Amino acid sequence: NLGEPYNHEKVNAVRPLLLRLKVFRSVGEPELYIQGDKAGLLIKVQEGNANTFDGILGYVPPATIGGSDQDGFLTGLVTVSMRNLFGTARKLHVHWRREDRSTQELGIRYVEPWAFNLPVNVGLGFGQRQQDSAYVKRRLEFNASMLVFGNLNVGATVNRESVIPSSDRVTLSPTLKSNTTSVGVNLEYDTRDDVISPQRGLYYSTDYRVGTKKLTPSTNSAESVEDDITVQNVSVDVETYFPTFVRQVLALSLHVRELRGSPVDESDLFRLGGTNSLRGYRENQFLGSRLVWSNVEYRFLVGRRSFFYGFFDGGYVFRPEVVQTISGNAAMRIFESDQEFKYGFGLGLRVETRLGLIGVSFAMGEGDTFSTGKIHIGLINDF
Repeated sequence: NLGEPYNHEKVNAVRPLLLRLKVFRSVGEPELYIQGDKAGLLIKVQEGNANTFDGILGYVPPATIGGSDQDGFLTGLVTVSMRNLFGTARKLHVHWRREDRSTQELGIRYVEPWAFNLPVNVGLGFGQRQQDSAYVKRRLEFNASMLVFGNLNVGATVNRESVIPSSDRVTLSPTLKSNTTSVGVNLEYDTRDDVISPQRGLYYSTDYRVGTKKLTPSTNSAESVEDDITVQNVSVDVETYFPTFVRQVLALSLHVRELRGSPVDESDLFRLGGTNSLRGYRENQFLGSRLVWSNVEYRFLVGRRSFFYGFFDGGYVFRPEVVQTISGNAAMRIFESDQEFKYGFGLGLRVETRLGLIGVSFAMGEGDTFSTGKIHIGLINDF
């Protein structure tokens, strides 16, 4: 601030904060200068590409499941992030994912910085998931956050979700029609030296939400459901990075998801498996009300953001009792609660090229052979 006394700790915190904006390619160390009776800080920056295209292509090989042969298929994920719209630090994110021939999701999020001339970022998001021919889930979210200290961000969220089951009366639906309104708070702490390819530092994020879910049973259904159900969601993410030897980094992460409330249907459950969680398994292969998974990577750096690595992932999934109903009548099927532990391991490579960051990994899950391992190819391109 203008006229504020020099504070060494605050000055040292400026560079990592600017890097976390993902607007600059490089940020120099702050330099103190004096001109006559005035003094100030000089920070040299190199403007980078503030837009990112992130694409992943995966192939799931043929397999025999439940005695029937399943064909192999391609999966895809595309994320476009614009972090400096019109040079004003406004952000727009568009996300699209296709897991198989009939399941896909779409998400859009916009962030307005310094809303109402206050140091508050305001975001608005929309998401939709088409789950086979069973149901459609839509989400509308409003979020406000502010930087409390140098590395700590605090926010509040209001969320509205709607689940619309299939209208096909002969299709077994894993969910009833419902509307859920929730509010929550979130904390984020980040000391990483580079958001894209950190070599040291800690990232911590936690989110707690509580809300009311209103169920709408089928007109001809004999089911008895509560009108209002209290639901709670808790999520925790921790990542830490340690430089070990020269140009080597140990990356560790722990993630927790928990849903509290009853009864539970499939649309409420968290999803686990695939490139960004438990590698060696299909995208979103597992469903549960309580998930815990951890990722361990040992990276050998060959460039500023290029490295090859070995990894080991472990995960725990708890699935509660879930009731499925046939839309329009009283027929139902009950899945008993279950839990399981899974692990995956493999090798990967990420290279910084003129096209962007290209990543390739080969992962094997529990019981896999070399021929049934999962291959994922990704591209992160700044433009």
